[in-house]
Order: sequence, then C-alpha cells, then structure tokens
Amino acid sequence: MLVRVGEFKKKDGQLRIMKFLKISDMTEEHKNKIGLTPDKETKKKKLAEGSEMVYDVEARDFRIFNWLSTTKDVVQEEMEFEV
Repeated sequence: MLVRVGEFKKKDGQLRIMKFLKISDMTEEHKNKIGLTPDKETKKKKLAEGSEMVYDVEARDFRIFNWLSTTKDVVQEEMEFEV
C-alpha cells in the first residue's frame, strides 16, 4: 500500500515524523475497515487551511496533518500495511 511519510513541526516546536494514508488514496473497502464514517469525512471540510485529515498507520487512528508546517518534502513509500 502507498504510505506517505512526512516530517513536520508541531505547535510546541517539536519535530514529528508521521507515516500516513491520505483519505483520497483509500478504497471504499479500506475506509470501511478503519471506521471512516460520513461524519468523520465531513469533519475534514472544517479544517484550517493547509490541514488535512489522514490515517496515521503507526497510531492506527485519524490525525490532522498540517502541510504548511512540513520541514521536508513528503515522500511516498510502498509499505506492507494491513488496514
């Protein structure tokens, strides 16, 4: 599965690396398996500019990724990951 890896600066100034799936890259089957309900998809429309709801593959939960606070280019990696 195609996983994105991005480093960003958190609000407290710490750097964090997140491995995540973009919701738009997921099949309906994957969305159902991780419990992406229509109300969660609606939430993503209310985010601040530059922010996107993603699925953190290490935390196995939804997180907000702020594209405006990245410190390096976000890369894509092929990774075995069972949703």
